Amino acid sequence: MNVALYISQKIRFNKGQSFAATVIRIATITIALGMAVMILSVAILKGFRDEIERKIYGLNAHFTINGLSESAYELPDIPNANALAGALSENPSVKSAVVFAQKPAILKTGSQLQGVLVKGYDLKHLPTGFAQITDANLSKTLADTNLVPIIVSTKQANLLQTGVDSVAWLYFLQNPPKFRKVQVVGTFTSGLEDYDNSFIFTDIELIRELNTWPSGTAHGLEVLLKDQENWIYEAGKIEKSLPVELGITPVTQRFAQIFDWLQVIGRNVEILTILIIIVACFNMASTLLLMVLERSPMVGILKTIGANNLQVRNIFLLTGIRILLQGMLIGNAIGFLLAWLQWQFQIIPLDPENYYMSFVPIAWPWTDFLVINLITLTITALSLVLPLVVVNRISPVKAMKFS
Repeated sequence: MNVALYISQKIRFNKGQSFAATVIRIATITIALGMAVMILSVAILKGFRDEIERKIYGLNAHFTINGLSESAYELPDIPNANALAGALSENPSVKSAVVFAQKPAILKTGSQLQGVLVKGYDLKHLPTGFAQITDANLSKTLADTNLVPIIVSTKQANLLQTGVDSVAWLYFLQNPPKFRKVQVVGTFTSGLEDYDNSFIFTDIELIRELNTWPSGTAHGLEVLLKDQENWIYEAGKIEKSLPVELGITPVTQRFAQIFDWLQVIGRNVEILTILIIIVACFNMASTLLLMVLERSPMVGILKTIGANNLQVRNIFLLTGIRILLQGMLIGNAIGFLLAWLQWQFQIIPLDPENYYMSFVPIAWPWTDFLVINLITLTITALSLVLPLVVVNRISPVKAMKFS
């Protein structure tokens, strides 16, 4: 039988009289709260990152291939864009390659005017993430309208006092100016200010007609890769195979502010985690020290009957680890429960104007949760060794004399 483990299991503190018992309860609560905060922080951070990346990558892919230009809105045309998209689609690292064209215009509905950037796709092959943000039933609406179909944001629809099935006019800024009668076939809400304020979507054939382009010409391609983690490396390999007149624009460059914001949040979570672990170490070390001092008569008796310092230290070390595990278990339960409630019922709302989504998102990175628990357990358990040095200084004679 392991004597140290047996004695540590038998140690009990009188809740009404023992000061150490109160300190133990405080330490357990502190560790539990710290663990709950760390679990929630990681779940929310991962949720933010996944949700924003889903929207950005879904609408913009990982990078754009286009001709070299000083303006993001005025791009040179690529005559063989469709052929290039077909070639890229055969690359094993590419998930999809979608051609696009764009043109500035003014959208007019009744007496309302709005400057927009008209972005043309093949509406039967929209970017991967577009279906997740639009309420347009394109298979139905494209067949029902004889006009040019457009998809506008919910924000634009409210501003222009229009909606699905409404008719509007697009005035294109070119020489000579041209206009087209269009019909709203759907609305979208991306949560990305750049899109919701400025973009409307239509069929790419409209842009080709206005620019008198032959079939297959476009302004660029949006490429989505299969590897979500190492896509920057794969993008670099693809760029080397492109003609010299073409280059790539990573989505991280276009939405640099958003990705920088995510990095700042991640850094704050890391700092918070470090501070929580430091507090947990300090609490457990002080708690264990109080336990040793309050139980010094027991230490004297154990030493008198032949226990050495290592055996006595192990008793308190195992007791401290038991308290630590109890606090971590409670903290994990609280953290996962709160995260599940938010994930299931979306209790805490957000302002989409500032956070790109309407509620606090939750993700479940189980590997990260496991790593946090292991790091907290290891570092805090190691911090318990230092206060146990006081066991060596407890004299059996003095301890029993003042017992």
